Amino acid sequence: FARKATTEKEHRFTNLYYLLKRDDWLNTATDEVLSNVGARTGGVDGITLKHFKKEGFREEFLKSLKSELASGECIL
Repeated sequence: FARKATTEKEHRFTNLYYLLKRDDWLNTATDEVLSNVGARTGGVDGITLKHFKKEGFREEFLKSLKSELASGECIL
């Protein structure tokens, strides 16, 4: 995507929503968010880095998020 965006400045990407549901993208995004200092503080959902240290939490969290994204229930 970056290469195309650089070489074809007039091109407009559409329908990139499917990328948000990819496991590799979700895992990378989760790693990035959890590496921030702010991950120790709960967001509006109250989830913190401590939750992700519990066995199985990350997998269930991402499974639920992916399901919400697929159904359109998740508000971005």
